[in-house]
Amino acid sequence: MLIELPFLVAELRASMVDGYTPDDVNRAFGRIKDALGVDLVCVWEYHDDFGYGGNSDFYVRSAEGAVHELAGYLWPWLNRALDDPEAPEHPGDPATWTGPTSDVTDDLADDGFHNAAPPSERCGNEECRDELGGNGYDGLCDSCADRTFGDNDYDL
Repeated sequence: MLIELPFLVAELRASMVDGYTPDDVNRAFGRIKDALGVDLVCVWEYHDDFGYGGNSDFYVRSAEGAVHELAGYLWPWLNRALDDPEAPEHPGDPATWTGPTSDVTDDLADDGFHNAAPPSERCGNEECRDELGGNGYDGLCDSCADRTFGDNDYDL
């Protein structure tokens, strides 16, 4: 038997079909948590000075802080168009949303609400922001680190 969804949750159906921002995630997941008691988190590819970005996935966060794969029908209920024949009419029982424990790191940087990302993996040089790699140091990518020698910073 399906539970009856509170109106503020029911209106979220297909609300993310055209994408979503961290603010959208906080609004939608906040409503779900308030109404149904399920703590969801959107784990983004990265977080930098400009906010969260890249690809993202939805997870269930347990009261102990463990991150679980999102199971059941919630993801397609939020993300598929109303006229999509594969879009569920109901997200299912919230008890079915918690899947196996995820391999997502426990060391997530979060906004205190429903967005999180792995620790920053981007160059600390504001003009660069390339992915870190190799032997870069002091939060710089290899290219920027190669142009820095000790305390003598070359123009980056």
